[in-house]
Amino acid sequence: MNQLEAHGLGVAIGEKTLLHPTDLVLRSGELTVLIGPNGAGKSTLAKALVGLVPAEGQVLVNGVRLAEKPARDRARTIAYLPQGQAHSWPLDVENVVGLGRYPHGQTQTDETVERVLTDLGLLELRHRAVTTLSGGEQMRVSLARALAVDADFLVADEPLASLDPHHQFAILDRLQAVTQAEGSSPTGILVVIHDLRLATRYADRIWLLHEGRLVADGHPEKVLTSDHVQRVFDVATTDETVERGGSTIKVALPAAISS
Repeated sequence: MNQLEAHGLGVAIGEKTLLHPTDLVLRSGELTVLIGPNGAGKSTLAKALVGLVPAEGQVLVNGVRLAEKPARDRARTIAYLPQGQAHSWPLDVENVVGLGRYPHGQTQTDETVERVLTDLGLLELRHRAVTTLSGGEQMRVSLARALAVDADFLVADEPLASLDPHHQFAILDRLQAVTQAEGSSPTGILVVIHDLRLATRYADRIWLLHEGRLVADGHPEKVLTSDHVQRVFDVATTDETVERGGSTIKVALPAAISS
């Protein structure tokens, strides 16, 4: 089992701390969801994990510092989908997704690209210029490119933005399937989303971030308590039963703005 560990991971700009020193573990075969209010530091944490912002502490993959790996090895180890990624060049969808194979020394369509195009419902769009697609379609193409890397870990920052409910479920179904794929080392995925009900339904583990601090880390029932949700999101809550893979769990979900 592959394991990505953060030890004392923190980010500051001048005297402003965006992420207080944090210890975290992302495991292969698990879908971890990162939640928190706007400005909590979710994107900062995601970028720090993949080494895209200067940070204190260290990130290890199977005991080896990620920063010490050659660039191509890092790219094969952890794929990253940034928030609100825009496409400026009118490449066709197939070629954009194929860019995900670059860390493996491939530039043409292969079986991985074909599989990802199929899984994300992009076959009919494969020859369309990505710049002609809707925002939701472009997001699916960006996610397809990240999945085409076939990395040990994937960090996706708000991949459900611009997607309708049908495609939100479809994307999370696909990410869940990737973590459960047969093989010696399934992918470990971290996804940033805002919908707590979706987090409850799909997450193996939830990280709850508030004001740059990790408030809770664990199974949805442990994290989505009335105390946590009311304090972090400043909302009243109601206890609800949510279906998860044929079973149900009880969590506290937002009901209204606190008075």
